[in-house]
Amino acid sequence: MMKTPIRNGQDIFFQFPDESDQRILHPATVLERSTNSITAHFLDADLSVEPASTLLVYFEDKREFMQQAAQIEALLESDEGADTPSTFGFVAVGEPVSAESRECYRVSLVLASYQADFSKQKSCKLTDVSATGFSVISSQKHAIGDIVPASLYLENEVFSGSVSVQSVKEVADGFRYGVHVISGRDGGNIDKGVQRISIVAQREQLKRLSGSA
Repeated sequence: MMKTPIRNGQDIFFQFPDESDQRILHPATVLERSTNSITAHFLDADLSVEPASTLLVYFEDKREFMQQAAQIEALLESDEGADTPSTFGFVAVGEPVSAESRECYRVSLVLASYQADFSKQKSCKLTDVSATGFSVISSQKHAIGDIVPASLYLENEVFSGSVSVQSVKEVADGFRYGVHVISGRDGGNIDKGVQRISIVAQREQLKRLSGSA
């Protein structure tokens, strides 16, 4: 029997091993909980997992943010009868431990509508954010190490400055860039912007986890 307090219908997060340095949290929902396994579904349909792989799963239990190892068992069939990488079965491994240092996590914004101006392109989709950087999708091409201007928006405020491109991944809509903000460059305040948005996004995620939103 698994030792985990993860509940049926609960909102949870997963972290992929190759993103351990960035600590990106990807939201998912528990579709079914049984004695020996858990069925979950990524909210981002573009995400996928492989059987026998190990991820970290994050969840809230008694108002505390917890983490535990998760072993992927199998991909599951969709209503159309085909295997869908975003729906899968897993088992929790080992004991859950506290993961309360939320300030160092990069929070997925797949369900949110945050946008950024990136280089010369306006209204680019923000895909995740942390206290020191963010990821954005743009059709323009940049290389790792490029320094580009960017602006973030939160309610009626605008935060602008320079960012350094740390990673590049080709996606359906162009390129997903992982960037690190450059504090204080050219008098910009974009470092304050990522911190503010990171805090707001984490609060929104925690409200979802606690069922209060």
